Amino acid sequence: MKQKLIAFVVAFGVLLVGLFLWRYPWAQKGSGTGIDWSNEASVFDVSAPADLDPINAETFGEKVTAAKELYRKEPDDSWTYVVVADVYDYVQDYDKTILALQHALELNPTEETAILNLAVIYEKYAPDYVLAEQYYRTFLELNDSRADAYTRFARFLYQKKKDFSAAESILLAGREKTGDSSDILVEMIAMYKKQENEEKRLAVMKELLELFPDNEVFEFQYGDLVR
Repeated sequence: MKQKLIAFVVAFGVLLVGLFLWRYPWAQKGSGTGIDWSNEASVFDVSAPADLDPINAETFGEKVTAAKELYRKEPDDSWTYVVVADVYDYVQDYDKTILALQHALELNPTEETAILNLAVIYEKYAPDYVLAEQYYRTFLELNDSRADAYTRFARFLYQKKKDFSAAESILLAGREKTGDSSDILVEMIAMYKKQENEEKRLAVMKELLELFPDNEVFEFQYGDLVR
């Protein structure tokens, strides 16, 4: 009986760990293989391409200097590695960018900028739509009162995954949560245009104009289409 209890406890513990790592995959140690985060020379083993123009080369140098200063001052702060990731990203070293952002999340699993940046990278520059969706969803869960959290996620779903149903659900939830944010309504109009659903597109245009009757931009863009 005792052995069964021990086996159950161990199995339950493994399950909990597995669920945590599925929910926060960046919490796994060792994601920074190849970079010694305690070694400044290793962290900043990055250089500008030889063909980088003088202005961008100067900007790159400024980014490196600022990142080094922050690294020396706050080597254990998650934001430091978001800044370091920006250095890598500037020269399009996306492998190192990902590693730096993952390290930021090892230090702070809810570092929102790192989560969002990883979502964008996995959507656009190192395509992995499964991971991109997970990071966008997590960003939304951490920022469920922000309209852009809904629009970013929905745009990814309907543009890249062609999942209009899921995108619509996200945007409808966003409307309810944010109180009919104009940004969400505009995104719905764009989505229905992409879907070629003219009936729903015109309906949302009409709602937008009714909710924001004094907005001259909306009137200029959509007024003639719904009247």
